[in-house]
Amino acid sequence: MSILKVLIDISETGDTAVGQPTSHKNIAGTWQGNYKSDQLSKPVDIVMVFQQLTTKEFEASPHWKGPEAVSGETIVGIYKSKDGAIGTMSGSIDGEVVTLTATQTTPTCLGSFNAQGALKGDTYIWNFEGRDCRGEHVGEGQAQRI
Repeated sequence: MSILKVLIDISETGDTAVGQPTSHKNIAGTWQGNYKSDQLSKPVDIVMVFQQLTTKEFEASPHWKGPEAVSGETIVGIYKSKDGAIGTMSGSIDGEVVTLTATQTTPTCLGSFNAQGALKGDTYIWNFEGRDCRGEHVGEGQAQRI
């Protein structure tokens, strides 16, 4: 079952899958900003939507079938950039530190990226590296909660 399907089902059923943790910052919501990398000639605008799930909430999802345990706060999300890239994200949050893996699912340009970032109020700042149809990327991004 895809992460996107879990997000859609959560929003359609009205389940309260967005955690409101006290020990972790809350990244849940919509974020708008841009990113740049050594493979891009200029920054690219991006919109990201995150859900933040506690272990209990994630395992209670009707689509949870995994045998492995989820540790910490689980983050799942989707993104779309102005250059047409789309994909899914999953990872964790520990305090204000965000660790993500992004899978670019754009049919003409598949890719995979790892990101490490931090939440500073309503600003999310990250560094990333990975590969897509354009080659190896090393870059950074910044987004604001909207």
